[in-house]
Amino acid sequence: MSFFIFLLEVVCCQIAFYGFYHFVLRNDTSFQFNRFYLLTTSLLAIVLPLLDINLLPVNYTFQEVLPWTFEQTTMAIAAEDAIPEMANSFTWLSLLQLLYVGIMLVLGLRLGSQLFKTWRLSQSGEKLNYPHYTLVQTDGPYPVFSFMHYIFWQRNSDFDQEQTAQIMAHEEVHVRQWHSIDILILELMKVVLWISPITHLYKKSLKELHEFIADEAVIQQFQQPYNYAQLISQKCLPATCSLLIANTFFQHQIKRRLMMISERNSKSNQPMKRLLILPLLAFVFLLVSCSKDTHEQVTDRIVHKTSFADSDLPKEPQVGKCYAKCSPAPSMRIVKHPVNAGEEPTYVLKEKQVLVQAAKEEWVKLDDGSFRMVKTPAVYETKTVKEFDETVHTLATDTIMMVDPEAKPVWEEIVCEDDMTPTLIKKVQTALNNAGYETPIDGAYNDVFKKQLKTYQDLNELPGGSFNIKTLNALGVSY
Repeated sequence: MSFFIFLLEVVCCQIAFYGFYHFVLRNDTSFQFNRFYLLTTSLLAIVLPLLDINLLPVNYTFQEVLPWTFEQTTMAIAAEDAIPEMANSFTWLSLLQLLYVGIMLVLGLRLGSQLFKTWRLSQSGEKLNYPHYTLVQTDGPYPVFSFMHYIFWQRNSDFDQEQTAQIMAHEEVHVRQWHSIDILILELMKVVLWISPITHLYKKSLKELHEFIADEAVIQQFQQPYNYAQLISQKCLPATCSLLIANTFFQHQIKRRLMMISERNSKSNQPMKRLLILPLLAFVFLLVSCSKDTHEQVTDRIVHKTSFADSDLPKEPQVGKCYAKCSPAPSMRIVKHPVNAGEEPTYVLKEKQVLVQAAKEEWVKLDDGSFRMVKTPAVYETKTVKEFDETVHTLATDTIMMVDPEAKPVWEEIVCEDDMTPTLIKKVQTALNNAGYETPIDGAYNDVFKKQLKTYQDLNELPGGSFNIKTLNALGVSY
């Protein structure tokens, strides 16, 4: 899948998921559920486009690739040395990809700078350890905020005792519920998916929910909603005095926080509308995760030809793969071994037995009463295939691989015609030479190469007759 198509699908998922949150869930006072929804859907928007699931059966059609047809095709491709290597050519798409990655690196460095600045601030201030957090007293420009298990507090803050207790309770909620992890996840998404404006909206809404959750906890603890509302409305922190990765007590969304405080006991929480998430998930899943090839005929890979019965098709074929009927792997070895000097016996495979035949010399009486020495074929040994196979291991002579006469050609996955490039052939030729089968490394699918490849397939009990994947795997060649 193209990276930019993936990005487009991610943005579509984000629009669907965030649109549902904005128009249906945003004013709901079930803050924890909304937090879970935003985190989950932000991850699903990335995962779902990566899935490729076939929900409907594919109507496969196949072409029987005969050895001579396949060889002619590959020879023609191998001969086209003038075809330029497209992989080395520079395109505008390559420039866009470099630009995208470059901006990712810049944003990643910015995030790293924010993390380093927060760590340095945590090391420079005076620390007080409490059961659930560590208080860091600072002299910097950041009045009150929390990150991970740290709460940062400016020494010269002018809050009274009650206000200090409420603010500390607020920040402790952020620490105990690990809101910083949520922010880091969204910041990493912003680095990778910086081109999507929805990612920025996800983070803004999630930080807003963090404040709602903390505000609700403080009001339940102190039971002073009016005083607490006055506290959060008395100051508004400038944007230059906040950190991207921190949960800051004084935020710009003061109006929204006050509204949610006033509606905390209202009936804006309607559980039934959450059930609408199920058809939304089903719609997005069908839109981006179902196989794009379900209703398509893959004409450049699997050829349309229905000359075979359904029972004679490859088992569990995959879209985008090529298949051919190959001769089965040899099942026995026949060894030439002369019994006596100058006498060459022959071996015959018959009904799963090996008949060892040799010339038998004997005197034959002719009609005129004379005698004549003649040689006649005679079977002097009969062995089963298994017995013969065990015997020939001790014979240091030429070996011939033979196929069981009852064996039938089998479907095998092969290298597709458009992948049969001179580069791939050179890789196979190099692997054959390394295995001891000498052949020129010229990228040509010629008779010498085919003969050595067939010999390798026979002696290693591999399917023959095509450039099949099992042979490439045995040679350690990838493409």
